[in-house]
Amino acid sequence: MTVHSGMLWLPEALEECGIRTVVLDGWAEAQGAYLWTDPDTGVGSYGGHPSCYMIHHTASSSALPSVKDSSGRWSKANVWAGLERDGRLYQTGSGEPTLVFTSSGPARVSSGYGHGPTALDVFRDVRVPWKQTEPDTEMALNRYAWNVETVARGDGSDIDPRVEAALEVMGAVLCERFGWAPWRAIGHVTWSTRKVDPFWQGEPDRIVRIQDNIEELLEEGDMWAEWVRGLVEGWAEDPVKTAQEFTRLNEMDPPVLEPGNNPQTVAYWIDLLNDPGSREWLGFVSRTILLSGVAR
Repeated sequence: MTVHSGMLWLPEALEECGIRTVVLDGWAEAQGAYLWTDPDTGVGSYGGHPSCYMIHHTASSSALPSVKDSSGRWSKANVWAGLERDGRLYQTGSGEPTLVFTSSGPARVSSGYGHGPTALDVFRDVRVPWKQTEPDTEMALNRYAWNVETVARGDGSDIDPRVEAALEVMGAVLCERFGWAPWRAIGHVTWSTRKVDPFWQGEPDRIVRIQDNIEELLEEGDMWAEWVRGLVEGWAEDPVKTAQEFTRLNEMDPPVLEPGNNPQTVAYWIDLLNDPGSREWLGFVSRTILLSGVAR
């Protein structure tokens, strides 16, 4: 079976941002010949990628993600989010916030039918109203949306903030990778009048807060990238001073730069800065920004 290669990078990228991920066997081939499709050309490919990011809730307090269910049906989402305990995801209680990857190809039963003109606006980076008021059309969004099922009852009850933060980081990573505006993150409620997802923390319009937080993560990334660029360019003739400054920032409490990403040694930074072709620090800054968003 052919691999859906266009999204295989995402779990590792999220791990680098401090997000715990689990990748299930077979996720790369999941959905078979159902292909990500370019909305402009209508052409699908195994190397394609989604055009937006849709957040759902499971309408249950626990879930057991799988690439295929006991009836042989493919997973209804690309990713599942919740608190992991013994292989199962929960809305509340103990456990680590985790994203479980079940399909790198478009989920066949996920977004479903909705209001087609809304999707076209989303693909143009328009911030559409959070709640859909128009009837469904003949357009289904399955081949265009990266779908995450968040374990939540859907009655407005709270989920763990760390799980929501992981959803936001995934949104920011997708936006950064594909050049999307944060409004490409939408709720199922944004797409169809039949749906209310995501509904937690007592807020029917929770998707608005999620979009705003993704926007904040992206703006912080731009700010830090400019700061580091200026730092490196300004001290290019004094790599020891630059390395010592980075070390000092790492040792602050709380650290300005996340110490878990790279060695906190002057020698490391000297070697890095003495290599004019190296741009590892850009990836370092991006990961730092997203980690700061999770910790906020």
